[in-house]
Amino acid sequence: MDMDDLDLLSFFAEFDTGSPREPAPEMTSTAATGNLIRANLLRIEESEDGSVKGCPLVASSPVNPCLSQEDTSDNDYIMNNRNQHTKDNTKTAFNSFNTFLNAIKCEVPVDAMAHAELAHYFNSFLKRYKKQNGERLETTSLHSYYYGCLRHFKDLGRGDVLQLTEFKDTKDIFRVRMEQLKKSGKGNLPNASDAFEERDFQVFKDKNLIGSSTPKMLSETLYLLFVHHFGTRPGHEMRDVKVGDVVKHYSIHDELYFLTLVESDTKTRRGSSGPRHYQIKAFENKDDRDCCIVTLHDLYMKHRFPEGNVDSASESPYWVRPKQDVPSDGGNWFSIQPIGKNSFSTLFHNLVSTAGINKDGRKLTPMSCRKTAATALVKGGQPVNYVQSHLGHKRLSTTSAYLKPTSSDQVKISGTLNKYLSGTSSTTGSHNVNESGVMLKPGGSIFKDVIFNAPVQVFIGNDSTKQSAIFTDENERPS
Repeated sequence: MDMDDLDLLSFFAEFDTGSPREPAPEMTSTAATGNLIRANLLRIEESEDGSVKGCPLVASSPVNPCLSQEDTSDNDYIMNNRNQHTKDNTKTAFNSFNTFLNAIKCEVPVDAMAHAELAHYFNSFLKRYKKQNGERLETTSLHSYYYGCLRHFKDLGRGDVLQLTEFKDTKDIFRVRMEQLKKSGKGNLPNASDAFEERDFQVFKDKNLIGSSTPKMLSETLYLLFVHHFGTRPGHEMRDVKVGDVVKHYSIHDELYFLTLVESDTKTRRGSSGPRHYQIKAFENKDDRDCCIVTLHDLYMKHRFPEGNVDSASESPYWVRPKQDVPSDGGNWFSIQPIGKNSFSTLFHNLVSTAGINKDGRKLTPMSCRKTAATALVKGGQPVNYVQSHLGHKRLSTTSAYLKPTSSDQVKISGTLNKYLSGTSSTTGSHNVNESGVMLKPGGSIFKDVIFNAPVQVFIGNDSTKQSAIFTDENERPS
């Protein structure tokens, strides 16, 4: 121990009562020295006249540089760092469980129930709970309620209740209820959105709804391109983007500019970790500047920061409300007020409604943009695992659900099936058919024409000498 340590210990020994004390004995451990110093630091307070008197003063306690934050309980630590989407789902699930308990006149609070009592009510909830209007739940809702309540029970300190004897039947009850809902037609996601089709974007262009002519048009177009290129979910993920999160780069090899988006906490990702194994690069579209994400981003920044002070606003929200018209003085096109998470939905629905593409039975929502990106990537020949990473899905099954056929695709599917039944597929020759593959031969029913009057192709010989013969007359057909 050096002399400075001894002097400091002597000082602490003297100030406590105002009377001198014997010098503190020399300590053989540096750790012991630190302990004594910290203990005395808790007792220092400076009086009004500048003298020092002894009293507890916790605020003066030195902070150990090894401790990054204030210590909290394990449960509080988990709750404070839980994904916002998970928090919302857990709250919704437990509120539904409480609604059920109120409906059956149960007055015992959940946190006061014994394990057996909680298991009884939770199992009953899984078997009986319906929507407020009396309709059956969707399978996705039941799934969310099941896991949300289990999380809440764990938050209450009960641990994994499924491991308890009282909950031995809970898993099976959940599985049986899910199967019942699927058999009743509740497993087909009736509220799922549809993807855009290529013709929809042509309508946007024809009606001059996308581009950069006005603040509103610029915001709407850039919004579509963001979801399309980055797979960003509307709502929280879009709202949480900061100005500094969007970075422009130049690829010397490709001779193209591109944008990257710094990932934030999302539904299925924690920053840059998670199922997305690479950073998405959104390259410029030189062939169509009206739909070029790089060009529109540059214009957005130019009209939002006309004075060029972008760097000082890196922590500001990227999305702010557009003004109704272009300012006459050429100033800022946008207000300083951020766009709310629900405003993205309003912005989208206004665009779709103005285009008039929401009148053909399709369900077009902000999520349609993500499904459109998935569909476009698959049709463009990209591997499905690339699509999965682009959308940030943990499971390939989730990505597969995004890839249902569009309305145009289903017309083609029906056409293929109709042509096959009509005997007009590629293996049986060509006939005059309409867009749905229905034969246009006059007279007789379509089904009769398909079964009895369509040509038959018969292969003759072995694989090396195979030839085909077409029999069009009933009498020529082989038995």
